Amino acid sequence: MSLAPEDLVAQLDRIATHLDEARAAVALIEEGDPSAMQELDGTVDRLAASVAELKSNTAAGGRF
Repeated sequence: MSLAPEDLVAQLDRIATHLDEARAAVALIEEGDPSAMQELDGTVDRLAASVAELKSNTAAGGRF
């Protein structure tokens, strides 16, 4: 599968968004909100899926 550079940028943007969400959840955990751990868990799942998708798209040494 061949992706254009802008598609890779979009994938990286999604990863950055997930990281921001994870940091926000950790801040809530630091403030003592135990329910934020569940939010963090879901965010980490989405982050992992996004990273796996990026890896899948770059593993074959994609051509542009």
